[in-house]
Amino acid sequence: MAKHEPQFCFSLPRLVAKLRGGSTGRTEANWLETNSVGTMIHAIVYIFFAHLLLSRLELWQQLVLLIPLAVLVLFFWVILFQVQSLIVKGARAAGLLREIPNSRAQGVLTGAVTTGLALHLVAAGSWMRVIGAVWLTAVSLNLCAAAILAFTDADGPAVL
Repeated sequence: MAKHEPQFCFSLPRLVAKLRGGSTGRTEANWLETNSVGTMIHAIVYIFFAHLLLSRLELWQQLVLLIPLAVLVLFFWVILFQVQSLIVKGARAAGLLREIPNSRAQGVLTGAVTTGLALHLVAAGSWMRVIGAVWLTAVSLNLCAAAILAFTDADGPAVL
């Protein structure tokens, strides 16, 4: 792939690509990027619900309930995406978010929910704190990179 072709969706890797002389164009075709972020989102949601619903139970009960919990998390996703579509539809009716595709608007809302759940994991302590902190660090770095790209000539060469 040529350096001038878009390679990433998220701002942080696009900023790194810019610093290395590559394109800052956005693409959703990066399998590794998409799946690693998706896996992290699913892990945070699952661990949040496991902590919320199972933490007061004995270990054997927790282990037995891990698979039924996966079904509960599936229902959470269905409800969340339905609520998000209503939020996006309402925002569009109010004249907001007209320039943003539905997938990106829902992605932002999913990121916001995941960040809230990650904050809970950080406060929960133990090993869950690490999962939440990794997410919060990645989101913070990505937002900083987005600001840098927004306030610079995103398609121009990097100047240090």
